[in-house]
Amino acid sequence: MTLAQKSTLDPDARKRAIARIARDLHAHLTFQAELGASGLPPEDPDTLKAGQDYLQRRRLEHERRALQALRGPAEAPPRQPPAPQRTPAPQPAPAATTAPAPAASLEGAPPSAVAAALQAAIATPPPPAAGGDSPYKLVGRLGTARRDRKPAPTPAPTTAPAPTAAPATPQPPAPRAPRSTAERLQAARVQGASCERCGLCAHRVTSVFGVGSPKADLVFIGETPSAEDERRGEPFSDEAGQLLDRMITAMRLRREDVYLCNLVLCRPPDGRNPSDEEIASCALYLDAQLRLLKPRVIVTLGPLAARALLKSDPPLGAWSAWGDTPVMPTVHPRAILDDSRHKRAAWEALQSVMARLQRRP
Repeated sequence: MTLAQKSTLDPDARKRAIARIARDLHAHLTFQAELGASGLPPEDPDTLKAGQDYLQRRRLEHERRALQALRGPAEAPPRQPPAPQRTPAPQPAPAATTAPAPAASLEGAPPSAVAAALQAAIATPPPPAAGGDSPYKLVGRLGTARRDRKPAPTPAPTTAPAPTAAPATPQPPAPRAPRSTAERLQAARVQGASCERCGLCAHRVTSVFGVGSPKADLVFIGETPSAEDERRGEPFSDEAGQLLDRMITAMRLRREDVYLCNLVLCRPPDGRNPSDEEIASCALYLDAQLRLLKPRVIVTLGPLAARALLKSDPPLGAWSAWGDTPVMPTVHPRAILDDSRHKRAAWEALQSVMARLQRRP
């Protein structure tokens, strides 16, 4: 079929041919745009604007080349040289002089000529963008510039200067957790000095905490602090304590080798015996001392101490137990000072304790 015969095609066939070529052109341009913008975030407005401008220039360039193929070289508008670029960053070139739409410009032309012109325009790559960069480099460089772009520094809010605060009072360092038995006993002593668990704190002059070796195998538990104990802050500091020191020496021990404490930390008014509520309030500290020391033997001095520790009324001079620890109840040294007949019973109890400790008198 000759060109003249092809030009006699009915108008519907010509429209279908032009529509097919337009679809091919659109698919080709879309593919190239996607290829050039691959890997760039689609939400970047700069990238989207650059892609749209590129597609518009590409469409216009294809139309212009198709019209040049139909009109001949003489009718093609002269190409203007690219304007020099002042900055390295590429700027979108202004759109070329809009040519007539393909459908209107190709009206009356043979479909084969239209198809050949458009296919030649599609097969031929467009001229490089202004500045010698290809559209792919242009889009890629825009994405790179976006990734490398640093946010503008946020200006500091202008506020009035805060009033100068008074210098803070230096706080003492937080005490570290005690580790050794002696440190833990000292921590319990400090806590007991400010105890307010019962009414005895209202009459307290000085709390009387236990004293002695933190590694003691033998613990003596008295009943209440005396007036001299309260004045010195140490149990068994009075005349009864001096007698107890002689009893300890008779056991081939020293006061520093054993541990001495009482049922309560504070002296009751007028030297009375403490009530059950007061004993129960101080039982926390007594229990803490015994559990920290872990003595081999406990000696209770006086029936009140034995009854409070053992929760029973055991006979004096007979072995009992506080948990796994053996307990020997005996008389208080004050009772020996009041009645010397108790001296023999007390000595026999101490001899039994020395046998349990495997010590000779």
